[in-house]
Amino acid sequence: MITGHQSHATAFTLLLLAALTVSSPVIAQRSPSAELPRPQISIMVPRSRGPVVTFAGRELARYLGQVTGEAVPINAPSARHRIDLAFIPASTRAAVALSLRSSLDRLPQDGFIIRSLGRDIIILGQGGRGDLYGSYAFLETLGVRWFFPGKAYEVVPHKQIAWDKALNISESPSFPERILFYWPNNYCSVQDWIDYAAKARLNRIAFHYTWPARDWYIDLRQRLLPELRERGMEIEVGGHFLSSFLPRDLFEQHPDWFRRNRQGQRVNDFNLNPFSSRALAYLTSGAIRYLIQMPDAELYHLWPDDIEDGGWTHEPGKAQYTASDQSLLVANDLVTRLRRRLPNADLSFLAYHDTVYPPRVVKPANGIVYLYAPRERCYAHALNDPACPLNQQYSKALERALPAFGAAHAEVFEYYVDEILYENLQPPLPEVLQADAQYYHRLGIPALGALMTNTSAFATPMVNLYLYPQVLWNVQADLGESLQDYARVYFGDPALGAYFEKLSSGLEDVLKTCQYTHPGDAWDSEEVKNESDEALGYHVRGIRAGIEGPLTQAALSLDGALRHASLDVYRQRLANEKREMDFTLLQTRLYYHLLNGQWLYRKYKERGDAEMGLRAVGEYVLAHRTRQQIWEYIGHANLKGQPLVPSLAALHDEIAGLVDGKYSVDPLAEQLLHGVGGSMVSGPLGSEAILWSDAAHSGPFRAASSEVKWENEFGNPLSVRSIKLSSFPVVVQARGMAADKLFDVLLAAQLSSH
Repeated sequence: MITGHQSHATAFTLLLLAALTVSSPVIAQRSPSAELPRPQISIMVPRSRGPVVTFAGRELARYLGQVTGEAVPINAPSARHRIDLAFIPASTRAAVALSLRSSLDRLPQDGFIIRSLGRDIIILGQGGRGDLYGSYAFLETLGVRWFFPGKAYEVVPHKQIAWDKALNISESPSFPERILFYWPNNYCSVQDWIDYAAKARLNRIAFHYTWPARDWYIDLRQRLLPELRERGMEIEVGGHFLSSFLPRDLFEQHPDWFRRNRQGQRVNDFNLNPFSSRALAYLTSGAIRYLIQMPDAELYHLWPDDIEDGGWTHEPGKAQYTASDQSLLVANDLVTRLRRRLPNADLSFLAYHDTVYPPRVVKPANGIVYLYAPRERCYAHALNDPACPLNQQYSKALERALPAFGAAHAEVFEYYVDEILYENLQPPLPEVLQADAQYYHRLGIPALGALMTNTSAFATPMVNLYLYPQVLWNVQADLGESLQDYARVYFGDPALGAYFEKLSSGLEDVLKTCQYTHPGDAWDSEEVKNESDEALGYHVRGIRAGIEGPLTQAALSLDGALRHASLDVYRQRLANEKREMDFTLLQTRLYYHLLNGQWLYRKYKERGDAEMGLRAVGEYVLAHRTRQQIWEYIGHANLKGQPLVPSLAALHDEIAGLVDGKYSVDPLAEQLLHGVGGSMVSGPLGSEAILWSDAAHSGPFRAASSEVKWENEFGNPLSVRSIKLSSFPVVVQARGMAADKLFDVLLAAQLSSH
């Protein structure tokens, strides 16, 4: 017998279950066949929930099939275990269903929950992307990993699923908009990058290209849209080609449309005259015809010319309009006109180079998004690190700009995976990544991303590409633990985490441009003529400390891991990592010699110090030799493409005057024994020999003469009596000794060793 109270409770329960059953989308049923074995697992996917949920179901089935070695059908209700995706089954107890719905409702967009329900699993997301991210998160609990775009970089273990292990996972993103700024890549397909971005829980790709590839996305749009839509991926489009909508050949007819340079002359080199209404009208009409061909974009980018300074006009009576003000004038006009065609269109104002400091007089129009791109910052420190004077300038510029634009209308364009900036080095930056993300998050900025560029094939995964999406998802993520996981899963050696710590520490030393006032001329270019002696000396000391300390230790750790690798797959991955490490050591040595040569040359000029002059010329020889080694290494290591190698030009221009005057450089090719080569540098105080050998058996030198000093390329004494040359140079100092006499000493040192 049912009491009145029980009757009301039962009625409520029946109504609730009926409501849940109605709200649960209909499952596409397949009649089980008596001839088919009962599947172990099935993915239950609701009908009519859109392409993202459908794709998530296929991804789950595909990867679970690889994990278990068994086919995983979709919507086979007879399976022993179900994974219910994007819905609460009608059979779920009312209290459990209410708890699940309540937990999901508290999550922001893209969040998800994963729960064990008896022998089954339920994955519920806020939106289709949340369902997809929850699916990938469940696969990660099984050990599946994606470390880089492309199948070669995914790890799928073969194992049985422990269904008795209870799962209770709830996650949601720290940043609503998590972005990959994609630069067209020649060695991984764009589809692979789209796929990787979704697996890393990035929800937006900014396709970044430049002239003459202005139509890159338009040409590929129909091919890419299906890939983007089934992952729920938002897009941004554009690049540095604003001025292409004002052809330079209009200059003769309309000179007033173009800028005045600092000398007051009209020139048609960069950008335009933003104070010419006719120039703005012409430019925006062409730009709008272009942009409306991509109505699916969430944000448009039409940026000024990519130069560091001096691309805007100097009109009489307009001195109060900075480069930032002029750039914003153009952006305001463009977005206002664009919104007449696309009412919800947004356009970025790029804070970059000479526009990184906020405008003084112009206010942003509706639809302007403040895009902050601090390329010249120091990446050895967090942006708001008080110990870094350079970064303090950039953080203050950002904080001054946000009130005018609004933090909710801001986006950060970072460079953590920009191989052009790092000259093909790959510095792991776990501490900087996390501190930056936490800082941007505290400021209330909703969108953060990083630019990916490369000029050659990737020898090994970019660690920062694996790490930075994790802090966009969770600013409290333990990136140290992620590096340990990377070392264990991808390389098969948990101890290799120490290698990444040393690599990170060493390259942070190399990246310390904190004292520079114009670092665009420093880190990604060896020309530092505009920097102070103190700033240059600080950077040189940092590079040397990084090479001699943690980078050398990192290389030794990697060599040890390679020797002890247990499986061929790990040996191959470690060998690829070593290719990148060897290149890193060569590249950082080249930077050291280029910058130390310039520092020594300055001291020679300031003091007239002949010793400094001799050593400066020696550094040029060492730089020349190291650069030659890099190109040789690129060839035999099969580093495809065009890795960036800095030029000798800046140092050469300074040293040329010395060599033409008091100093000389003579080659030692084929004059010493056993394949030893090098150069002899001579000057007023004596001479020095810089020796190297590429021969496998170059034979040793017996360093017996007290008349000379044997040093490594960093000036450290070599204490051993028998010196065997390798590809790393040895410097023999002979002050007060002529070059021909030093040659005799060298030859005798070779002969006496036999």
